[in-house]
Amino acid sequence: EFDGGKLYLNPARDEELAHLSAFRELCRAIQQSRKDNGFIVSQGIRLSIECTDAKLLDYFKTHSKELQAEVGAIACTFGKAEGQFPATAEFEETKINAKYDKA
Repeated sequence: EFDGGKLYLNPARDEELAHLSAFRELCRAIQQSRKDNGFIVSQGIRLSIECTDAKLLDYFKTHSKELQAEVGAIACTFGKAEGQFPATAEFEETKINAKYDKA
């Protein structure tokens, strides 16, 4: 409750919202890794993603263009994470491994 009204929030998360949260966490991890490794924004990368949650991996595949745009990737593959630079995100019980190389 606040001056002028009340706000009701549903704390339940559906699968779509959970996947979006994991997507944002993965983007954050990759962007932080890029920064830590001295990449500049205009440097493209070739990205690979590995995840044990099949539904989440499908979500990443479906949204691969958005993922590439968010992290500066010119290519993205799924399955085994391979590359020189690692980025790891954890969401709930799932670990998402990403690796990338300079493009």
